[in-house]
Amino acid sequence: MKTILVTGSSGLIGSEAVQYFDAQGHRVIGVDNNMRQLFFGAQGDTTWNLERLKRSTKQFQHASIDIRDRNALDNLFEGNRFDLIVHCAAQPSHDKARDIPILDFEVNALGTINLLEATRQHCPEAVFLFLSTNKVYGDSPNEIPLQELPTRWDYARKEDFNGIDETCRIDRTLHSLFGASKAAADLVAQEYGRYFKMNVGVFRGGCFFAAAAAEFDGRPGPVRDRVAEIMKEWLATLQRAVIDAQQARQLATDIDPAQLAFEINALEMGANWAFQLHGDKQAFKRARDSILERLRRGSTELGSTLLPSLDTDVRPSWAAVPPTQVPDVAMGCSNSSA
Repeated sequence: MKTILVTGSSGLIGSEAVQYFDAQGHRVIGVDNNMRQLFFGAQGDTTWNLERLKRSTKQFQHASIDIRDRNALDNLFEGNRFDLIVHCAAQPSHDKARDIPILDFEVNALGTINLLEATRQHCPEAVFLFLSTNKVYGDSPNEIPLQELPTRWDYARKEDFNGIDETCRIDRTLHSLFGASKAAADLVAQEYGRYFKMNVGVFRGGCFFAAAAAEFDGRPGPVRDRVAEIMKEWLATLQRAVIDAQQARQLATDIDPAQLAFEINALEMGANWAFQLHGDKQAFKRARDSILERLRRGSTELGSTLLPSLDTDVRPSWAAVPPTQVPDVAMGCSNSSA
């Protein structure tokens, strides 16, 4: 049995880490001071998730500690010999960082080096996993050449088809203040690993929203409510697009906009599910072809001339899925949630 520390243990990622390691029989200590409530008000309160963890786990212990408090962290590390630290805690919002730049930097950068130093002093052989973010790249990925295809923009170079790797630079570019504070934490974590020969791993995650939608659909609470609200907004966006096409005489007026929006969304979600669960990239092509066929059946003569053929630009890729404009729900990592 290992002793594992998870910071941001009442949040999205942190709570999943707690459940995962607890189910394996390990002793898990979670650090979370519900600072998300300070960041986002009553709707950010993660008490409900903490109570859920207490009910559903066997060896989970909670510690209400602010990761900016070095003395409190030292006391925690002195009383426990950790084998693994999973650092998820952070201030997660771009918009909020603009309003609280000092607090954002203290939580994201200072909190991270406090944890790294506590690990170095008390359990230097432990593995330290830092949940960073792809926002450390700032606007750099926007410089990668693109090409305009009949139905979407996509990367122009074959080597970029699988996305951005860690060779992308993180400096000489515009970041949000959140991206800058996380970049500082990212760099200091790497430095502790290289300079002090510590076992540090840095993971630059992206958007965890799709996973959250499936994970929280059966869990009552504010996270589920916000996920449901965003999904409702996306369906409304699709429905408005159908109505606009009808008004432009591109789709038949007898089509039910809500029904067509539901069918398109179901095909997109099905493709995402097949790719995430089975790695089936062909699912995107099948979904695309099905959506095109459905639109073709409902198109007017004018509308049919605007649709690409089924054999046009069908390279299977994540990029084949129509992009969704998901609002910033601030559900990533926070000092109280991750």
